[in-house]
Order: sequence, then C-alpha cells, then structure tokens
Amino acid sequence: MRKKITVTIVSILLIGCTQTPQTTTEQDTPEADDITTNVSQDECLSNPDALEQSQCYFELAMNSKDQNICESMLFGSSEELEEYFELNQIENKKYYDYLFTGRCKNEIEYSYQDAKWALEAGTPPWAEKLLIYTGKAELSGWIIHKPAYVGEAEAHFHVSDDDVQKLPPSLHHRQDYLLMSDINEWTRVGEDIIKNLEAISEAEMATIIVDKAAIAIEGSPALNFVNIVD
Repeated sequence: MRKKITVTIVSILLIGCTQTPQTTTEQDTPEADDITTNVSQDECLSNPDALEQSQCYFELAMNSKDQNICESMLFGSSEELEEYFELNQIENKKYYDYLFTGRCKNEIEYSYQDAKWALEAGTPPWAEKLLIYTGKAELSGWIIHKPAYVGEAEAHFHVSDDDVQKLPPSLHHRQDYLLMSDINEWTRVGEDIIKNLEAISEAEMATIIVDKAAIAIEGSPALNFVNIVD
C-alpha cells in the first residue's frame, strides 16, 4: 500500500498551450491514473495501524467506486479524526486529514444544492496524473487571465466564493479553471465563448453550466463547458 505524501489538491500540467482552441496530441493529453489493488477488505482490517487501515479502505473504495466500503473506515467524521490526531500527537496530520467516512463517500458521489458529481477516474484526494469527476453544476464567476502552469497568461473562469462548494470536495480550495469543450481530449473552448464570458462579466458575474471537472498534480484544473446561462 502506498503512502501519501501530500493532500494538497492541485491541477493539470499544461506546457506550451495557447488561448486558441486546439486539440492536443495524444502525448499532450493528460491521462487518468486509477489505482488497481488486489488488497482485500480483510487485509485492510488486519493492519494494526489505524491510519494505514483507513487509508487501505479509502483506496479500495475509490478503486471500486463503492461507498459501502467507506463505512469500514475507523473515523466517521473529521472531528473523530482530529481527536485521534491530538490523542496520538500526530504531527504530519495534513497527510491523513481526508481519511474519514464522510469524505470517502463524498469523493465517490457528491451533491450540493443543484450540483451533483461522481468520481470517473483517478484516486482522490490527489492524483499523480489526473482525477476526473462527471456530473453537472451551475457556476457563477468571471474571466481572469493567468498562466496555467508556466508561460503566458491564459483565460480562466474564476468561480465565485458562493459556488466553490458546488465543486467536488478535492477542488474546494481551487477557484480558477480552464474551460474545455472536451476535457478528455483536453480541447479548449473557442475564443468566441471566452469573449462572450468576458463581455458578460464586465458588468456582472456570468453563469455557466459544466458537466466535468479535472485536476492533477500541477497546473490549472479544468471544467468541461456546456453553455452560458441566460
């Protein structure tokens, strides 16, 4: 079983991309890295370390997309996990702060107000290559320009503070997203869509509908654009 080294969810590495819409080559398109594990629930249970046992169950649940496995984790809530940290004087608790039942279930399926998401690929709370969530959300925000990773500034949709919770849990701390017409092929939306959003957000926040979200280790996360809400 692998050991986690960080729980900071960051996003997708893009090098040499421009604001003009393009379909990247196969080499440039990020790939999901689902973890395939042959470890059983009984083997998880046999691990005497509470955090490692919960981590084992968490990875099994993500791999199988089975929320029922989350029930086997030793910590039902973030409060219970925090109590364990304090009692056992865990110093590197940021490496384990996702190991509770509620977070496990929400990574597989999550809903908030009108938003609903399901894990499609990858193993949260971060991935060496790519995490993809499928669902639907209506998000308000505006266009900003910043580098996606390095290089020139690119158009990003800045999600409003009020709508951050509509994103999957592993993206709650990110607000700036590249907009894609096909997130699996890593194809940008057309420049006309960016200009329309810029025109709207000059006077007020624009509202868009998205149906996929993707993140990986470096670079900006991305949203799959559906349409602008009138």
